[in-house]
Amino acid sequence: MVADDATPHPIQEVARVAFDLSRPVWKTTHGLVLVSTGNDFYPRVTLESWTKPIAEPPPDQTWEDLGRFDVSVPVGRLWIEHADGPKVGEPLLLPPGDHGGRVFRWTRDAVPYEDDLDDEAPEQAVEEWLIRFWRHSSADV
Repeated sequence: MVADDATPHPIQEVARVAFDLSRPVWKTTHGLVLVSTGNDFYPRVTLESWTKPIAEPPPDQTWEDLGRFDVSVPVGRLWIEHADGPKVGEPLLLPPGDHGGRVFRWTRDAVPYEDDLDDEAPEQAVEEWLIRFWRHSSADV
């Protein structure tokens, strides 16, 4: 989940979305829920701040464009959180207010860890998310 510090994040809302794999991104009242392609790895999630809307993904790999969204950022500290609650990494600092964004995802086939001692070792990260944010202005409307 990607959410601002200002809002609580009830696990029930995340759980409701996580069991519906028909859409990879869900906008909820508390942020964005990203539905991963598997549960044996932690995907890499990158949050970026831009000065204007940008629709093109980076050219380094084949990214799937999952579309635009609008979000209110009351405090301006966006976190990545696991479904069970802990925040991950450092927050993305944005000016408080209304923002637009775009979500991209890259996936590849699972690659098991090379560990002969553990048959149930988790898979290496095979999924990356890129979420770009920009502040709404009168020019965006």
